[in-house]
Amino acid sequence: RNCNMSDERTRKGQKPVVTLAEALGVLETCWGFDRGAFTEIKLLESYDDCNFFVEAGGCRYLLKCYNGVDSDNPSIIEGQTAMMDLLSRNGVQTSRTIKCTQTGEDIAWPKLTMFDKSTKRCAARLCFWVDGKSLVGRATPSILVDAGALLGKVHQIFDAQAFDHPGLHRYHQWDQTNTGDLTAFTSSVLNEQRRRLVEGVIDRFKREVLSVQDGLRRSALQADFNDANIVVMESVRCARFSNEGVVGVTCVGCCLTQYLALQGALGVIDYGDVVNGWLVSDVAIAAAYASVSSYGQAHPLAAAALMVHGFAREFPLTELEKQLLPLLATCRLVTSVVIGAFSYQQQPDCAYLLLHAQPAWASLEAFTADHIQDDLRELFLLACNPSSTTDAVLEMATKAQAKLV
Repeated sequence: RNCNMSDERTRKGQKPVVTLAEALGVLETCWGFDRGAFTEIKLLESYDDCNFFVEAGGCRYLLKCYNGVDSDNPSIIEGQTAMMDLLSRNGVQTSRTIKCTQTGEDIAWPKLTMFDKSTKRCAARLCFWVDGKSLVGRATPSILVDAGALLGKVHQIFDAQAFDHPGLHRYHQWDQTNTGDLTAFTSSVLNEQRRRLVEGVIDRFKREVLSVQDGLRRSALQADFNDANIVVMESVRCARFSNEGVVGVTCVGCCLTQYLALQGALGVIDYGDVVNGWLVSDVAIAAAYASVSSYGQAHPLAAAALMVHGFAREFPLTELEKQLLPLLATCRLVTSVVIGAFSYQQQPDCAYLLLHAQPAWASLEAFTADHIQDDLRELFLLACNPSSTTDAVLEMATKAQAKLV
């Protein structure tokens, strides 16, 4: 557990740098595509990996090239696949892997160039694209409640299936159980007042959470339920995902010819942070990211509470989990700003690393304001009560927010 700094630095140095031509080559070699079948391919923003949107033969895909750290631990990637498959089988709209036509495996191993100029064989995955639009810029109170409910249903599935996988049991700095290790990175926060703020939250975590951690339930976690990873469905391709009988290139995915009209339904993508951790962490992370959503930037307390409210309707929390929820949501904001600052120092040309930075600082200041701590606890307790109404949660959040002005 002393490897957190070197692990994060290696992740940045071993982020794949893949050109469009190289991505096309991977698709041709590993999945048998004909270059003439492509109608669009473009690079997507990503934290540590290299992702591409691909359209070919009338179908759309996501090509993910993993960073060197995760590539060195195939069990992590296998755990991600297992989680995606489980959720898809149980009706959650999410990514599905297409097996490599070259090997018949879920993962291909092309040789790629890294950010640090080295080359190595990295894991690559091809998934069917999840149709719809991300929640970025589209968050509303009702959608945040629905999103929380989706995450609650995800945990119903995990619980009912007793889902676990060896690849989820790993050290990952973004895992909330490792929040105390952020002290290795706080020097990256150059503003002294802000640095003292995050260090104060880390100290609270050590005092208030670690002392009672044995009483917290553990579970598989999606662990990155943010607005970029929540998809508002427009139409969803038939759930009969299969490569059986596919011959050649352009017919990959052509079994997906039926569409279901699911206007407004929600899906989830991105399993890069999956771990086995404290169950409450998943909703705490979701609440933190709700507070920096388009709605949350003006209403951070309400947005976080609404996400919690939706979750609790589907998956009740224990009394201890309810008590720790505001602090754990605050801890995720701290992780985001601290690792974001560190990562930006490693990759100063990557503006994506600053995407959540300013809204996260604003939310962090709101969540740590001394004079509303009692209000924050009461708000989250109300949100966790399945008999509470959304209007009641909004009313209490509005009163608490007014004290911040």
